[in-house]
Amino acid sequence: MIFDNTNDSTILGIFACDTIPLNGILAYYLLQGTAQDEMENFNGTEMGNIYVYDSEQGVVAHSTVGNSNHISIPALGSITNISISIWVKLSTSKGAGSLFYLTSGIGIYDTGANNTSILYNGVLKPNIGFTLPFDNLWHHYVLTNGVLYIDTQPVYTFTPIANPFTYSGLNIFGDGVSSFSFDDTSASNVVIYNRVISQTEVTQIYNVEKGVHNNPIDKGLGSYHPVNGDVLDNSTFQLDGIGTNVSYPLDATFGKQVIDTSLGSLDIPIVVGFLEQYYWENVGPGWVFVKTLVEKNTFTGSLYSDIRKYTRALSVDEEQFLQDYTKPNPTVCKEDSPQIN
Repeated sequence: MIFDNTNDSTILGIFACDTIPLNGILAYYLLQGTAQDEMENFNGTEMGNIYVYDSEQGVVAHSTVGNSNHISIPALGSITNISISIWVKLSTSKGAGSLFYLTSGIGIYDTGANNTSILYNGVLKPNIGFTLPFDNLWHHYVLTNGVLYIDTQPVYTFTPIANPFTYSGLNIFGDGVSSFSFDDTSASNVVIYNRVISQTEVTQIYNVEKGVHNNPIDKGLGSYHPVNGDVLDNSTFQLDGIGTNVSYPLDATFGKQVIDTSLGSLDIPIVVGFLEQYYWENVGPGWVFVKTLVEKNTFTGSLYSDIRKYTRALSVDEEQFLQDYTKPNPTVCKEDSPQIN
């Protein structure tokens, strides 16, 4: 998602894409290498070294010691009708753990018996007769007004207590107290609302965000440097670059920060198994989309954006989509991307 922080009530979609429901959002966590709240209200805290970039744009929690690996969300205050939307990928290793949890408050969890329990506004429904999908695939979960949705479908419903409940905090993955965290869990795009959301809105969130977790242009990345404020590598290998005398101006054409190497240089590491590289460069009159089969590791004397190295060959359709998706004023969304054969 792209956020306009000049107005917290305004959330723009992925470029020209549709948006998730905006009314009543308390917090939004992309979980792409940080626990920052994109609404700038309730920044989370990383408890344990849990961040490893996932090629499908999730955040992997390699957890074998439970409570030492979770994300702690600060107190949200008194809420009568909370709703939480989260994308999760559970490995086949199973075990006991939670998707999110607050003691006596709210949660979706499994005690290890392959039977799901849920909490909502302090009401516990243990062992509801449903097993979470431990299939190493992304699924969308929403808990709202006593209804648990998975991939837009209600799988369990009960009548909650409609009284204000004080949410003193929230934990993503673990309970923050005991060893209660799934092994090898991935999560992203956590949205917290202070109201009930309808099934139509649940479906809207699912349709907007589903492309984030099934995007072919993120497959086979050897390194990815967005260079929109830093030289960090947002790929599995974390091959961070080195910027010498560079700056990150906001480019009106792209609508985001780019890297300016006119007075210095950007150096990025070699990628083992390199096959192709793509990036945008401003060569004077305008921006040019560059593809090269020769690995370029030093960038200097120009403006650059969205530098990607691949360890696989992209198809013609994927190349065209990558250009359309990353170009100035893009007109396509991730969910419009071609499928990998």
